[in-house]
Amino acid sequence: MSDPIRVLVADDQALVREGLMTLLQVAPGIVPVAAAADGEEAVVLATRHRPHVVLMDLRMPRLDGVEATRRIRAAQPETEIVVLTTHADDQSILGALQAGARGTYYAAMGLMNSDEGLFTSDDVRHLMEDGHDLQCHSFGHVSAHRNSMAEYREDVERGKRAIAAVRPDHRCEHFAYPYGHVTWVAKKELAQIFTSCRVTSGGLNAPAADLNLLRANQLYSDSVPLEAVRQLIAHARSLGGWLIFYTHDVRSAPSRFGCTPQYFEDAVRLTKDSGATIMTVSEAVALLRSAN
Repeated sequence: MSDPIRVLVADDQALVREGLMTLLQVAPGIVPVAAAADGEEAVVLATRHRPHVVLMDLRMPRLDGVEATRRIRAAQPETEIVVLTTHADDQSILGALQAGARGTYYAAMGLMNSDEGLFTSDDVRHLMEDGHDLQCHSFGHVSAHRNSMAEYREDVERGKRAIAAVRPDHRCEHFAYPYGHVTWVAKKELAQIFTSCRVTSGGLNAPAADLNLLRANQLYSDSVPLEAVRQLIAHARSLGGWLIFYTHDVRSAPSRFGCTPQYFEDAVRLTKDSGATIMTVSEAVALLRSAN
């Protein structure tokens, strides 16, 4: 017999909170472990009881459900959050979904807080608090085609050290080639430094994956129709392959290398609706290595 599912209830309305606890107590295979009256209490109780699932109201005093979700997921990524709301069009649902969704960010740390305005140290701190996976480009986003191997490796290792310095575990194991530029010499050299390296050539990582030359596919709203994304997901599902998507900027007026928020959300929805499992690169590589 499998272990029962431990559930934490978080709702500021006592009647709702008590009603949910009563229903869960008689549900087979479920054990309600605690009930919280606000977001701050939910975070404390989640740390104490480590539930499998949290039933989370979005609108609560002291700390709302979105921020509580963000903190719980950052500390306990294995805990699933089920959002409770009485408003079908509640815009805070998007915030809650974003707080529970995780991706891999490859950062050229030499560009942080730069005049280009690409990203700031606060952006890096927030994405890690949200449980995202921070990995690296080279420090200055330099090309393997335009620099000597010695210069390139020096910049790559500097970037690795910069990422490791801000990560809680002080590790940096995955790399994306700036501009997608790779040479066979660079591939061989970087295999000694990283567990995986990602390029910008499209396609599936199947039936086997070259961890030092992982294929990735564009999410560019100006040039890649969502139907093409859907077809690629369906193809990956039929073959059982690993599919990586990437984009650069997500905003209402993106660059030609980015996409709009709606396009990005639609791509995530297509993936979830297909039944595929969404993972960070670190999670996917760990799963592949454990299977071999």
